[in-house]
Amino acid sequence: MEELNHVDRQAVVLIGKGIGGYLATMMMAMVANEEEEIFKCGVVISPTTEWSRYGTYFCTTAKQYLNETVCLFCSEASIAERYLGNSSDQQNYVLSKTDNHIHLIKNDTILLMDSFPYNPVQHFQSVKFNSQLTKAGTRFDYKVS
Repeated sequence: MEELNHVDRQAVVLIGKGIGGYLATMMMAMVANEEEEIFKCGVVISPTTEWSRYGTYFCTTAKQYLNETVCLFCSEASIAERYLGNSSDQQNYVLSKTDNHIHLIKNDTILLMDSFPYNPVQHFQSVKFNSQLTKAGTRFDYKVS
């Protein structure tokens, strides 16, 4: 980023929703110990916290809950199973949980936004993320939209 003169290096923010929220969370955790601050903060909107919720069972349940014939969340399910394997093999799913890394996030660097009631399935993930940050003692902002 040093080569990008037009970028204010003190104001770079990560923003992600769902899977992007998961990626923003993991990036904030991974760079937390860097000497030079890379990201000012992360805005995570209904972040995925636990991939085991995105298996075939998840899609079936979501279709029933939403009374739909097509699951709106199947792209997340296929992504989870493509990269982590079948949800019956829990090892990769356990390793990828955000609660394994949440304690690394610095105070006052996360804005958690919850898309409830528009996405009740992701609301569970937001509540869990809120709980994880609280248990880790990390100060954060929270907004329900």
